[in-house]
Amino acid sequence: MSFDKLTEIERNTRFARNYSKLSAQQELLNQANDLVQDFTYADPNDPSLRRVTSIVYSSVSLGITVTETFTYTLSGAGDYYVTKIELS
Repeated sequence: MSFDKLTEIERNTRFARNYSKLSAQQELLNQANDLVQDFTYADPNDPSLRRVTSIVYSSVSLGITVTETFTYTLSGAGDYYVTKIELS
């Protein structure tokens, strides 16, 4: 998942006050040669409930780490949908 996706999400989501700083860090990370993306899942062993709860983007050479955390709500139909995305 690239940071270009955040542009789309940005229109529908409020970010923390430090968005400008994180945005600059994201841009640097997007260009890093050693970018690592570490995904954490809720219910990783259940294919019907598996969903990403956070993505940690990091670069050792730049010394930057940004975490994108997803909050979900269970719908009446029994599936989950994203209700909040936070950057830190």
